[in-house]
Order: sequence, then C-alpha cells, then structure tokens
Amino acid sequence: FAIADLLPGLGNYLGQNAGRIIRSARALRPIRLLGRSKGSREIITALIGSLIPILYALSFLLLFTLVFCIIGMSLFQKRFFACSDDSLDGTLFEGEIECSGSFLDDGVLKQRSWNNPDANFDTFLKAFFSLCRVFTLKWVSTWQLCQDAASDVGIQPVTHNNTFWGSGFMIGFIFVGSFFCLNLFVSFIVDGFYAAQGVEAQSEAIKYAMIMKMISENWPQKIMKPPQNPISQGLRALVTHKSFQYLSAFSTLLNVLFMASAYYGADENFRRFQDGQNNFFFYFMCIEVFLTIAAMGPTLYISSAWNWFDLGLIGGTAVTIVYPQAFRRS
Repeated sequence: FAIADLLPGLGNYLGQNAGRIIRSARALRPIRLLGRSKGSREIITALIGSLIPILYALSFLLLFTLVFCIIGMSLFQKRFFACSDDSLDGTLFEGEIECSGSFLDDGVLKQRSWNNPDANFDTFLKAFFSLCRVFTLKWVSTWQLCQDAASDVGIQPVTHNNTFWGSGFMIGFIFVGSFFCLNLFVSFIVDGFYAAQGVEAQSEAIKYAMIMKMISENWPQKIMKPPQNPISQGLRALVTHKSFQYLSAFSTLLNVLFMASAYYGADENFRRFQDGQNNFFFYFMCIEVFLTIAAMGPTLYISSAWNWFDLGLIGGTAVTIVYPQAFRRS
C-alpha cells in the first residue's frame, strides 16, 4: 500500500479543476519575499499577535450590529417600498393601491410598479447587509431612505417624513459602528506592532489615563453590605452562581435570535409566536431582577449602572405590554 496509489483517486475525487487549483497556488510565491524584510516580518507578527483582541472587537461589532438590525426592523420594516411614479403623495395616504396602471415619464408611457430598494430592513439578513454598507461609510442612500420612510405600510414615502427617528438611528450606528468599533481594529494592530518591536506604547496621555484609572479604582468608597438574612444569602448564592449567569446570558441570546428571525410577510401564527416569546423572556427578566434585588438589597443593586439599564428595559417593555396598540406596527 503506497501513498502514490492514492493520488489518482484523490485527483478523481477533487475533479478536473484539482490541477488548476494546485497550479494557482504558485501565485502565493511572492509572499516568500515578506520573510526577507524585517519591516514586513514585524507587520505580520503584529497582525498575528493582534488576532485575539481583534476577535474581541469583531464580536462586539457583530453584537452591536445585531442590536441595531433588530431596532431597524422595528422602525423601518416594509416602509421603504415606493412607487415608480413619483407623483403619488404619501401625505394623502397614497401608496400601493394607487400604484397601478400607467403614467407618463418625460413623455414616455410606463407601467407603475411598487418597488423595494436593495437596502431595507424587511428581514434580518437584509438589515445586516444594509448596516454593513453603513459602517463602511457608504451611508448616504440608506440615510435618505430612513429619513423618508413611510408612516405606514403600503404608503408612498415622503421626503423628510421620518427625519428624527431616521437620523437618530443612523447617527447612533455610524458613531459607534464606524468611528468607534472600526477604530478598535486599528488600535489593536498598532499595539501589536509596538509589542512586536519591543516598545511600550505609552505616550504621556496613555500614562495619565492609566494613573487616573488607578486613582479611581483605589479611591475610598462607602462600603455597602448586602442583606445578611438567610433568604438573601441563599438567593445571593443562586444569582452569583455561574450556572445562573450562563442561563441568563443564554436566555438573552435566544431572545435576540428570535427577534432577529422576524421577516417580511410573516403570518399571524408567527406573530403570535414572536409576541409569546417576547413576553416569556420579559417575565424571565423580571424574575431575574427581583431575585437579584432580594439577594443584593435595593441600595447595592442600584449602585450599578448596568442594573439601571435592566430596569430601563423592563420599564420600556412594560409600557409596550400595557399599551400594545400604541406601539404595534402593521
């Protein structure tokens, strides 16, 4: 049994293009030149050394984009459709129904059509690809669509009809997604480059920031003790256990994935499923917050900004449950 006996079978398995693929690998030969240059080696070393921080930054960027995809779907789903006849007036609630028949365009008779632009938020994938274009700073057309989004489904978009929500959505995403997250990649590569050179990347500003951080971390603070009764101690052991924290994180991720699964033209059963899972995870979050408050005490609980964020989410969600018709989109 010889290795050479495997080669014909391997060639047949890969197909007729196997030889071409192997021969095309010769195009990688110029990479050998990089190993002969000290500067090139330092760049490659910096990139390799920055892989783990870059993965962290990429994970944060993807999570941030996922959140904005869901927000965009709730604000702009099915609201970018427009008629090819620009004479329709969305302020008069003209739209898909009136977009029929023919119209004159510079003296040419054309058929009206109800079209959806490529950049839209009708599905999660469409929203994700649209936002990918935005954080590469190709945002002008998407911003205009958000500003002109129709007030309801099936209505012709109106110029600057949705300026506040559209601009707020785009500014928030561009500021964090483009200016902050993408610059993280550059900063990690620069740190890796300095580390590869054996130089500490600590300018005066960085040293000052590190000193101020040390001062803030070691500044005397009022000690707040949690309740010492048996019930609170038992609940504290529960909420601080890794299994409980993993369950909380898993439920949050599952809720986000369910919300991201919304799509254009969903039937009534799917909408009821979405409402049911949202209510279920909302009640689960309320129970989690109640247990944490009982375990840590109200004073210690509200001392964390993240806990205030959780309370804000609960309050906002509770309003949409109490007044569902005021926040329901068609």
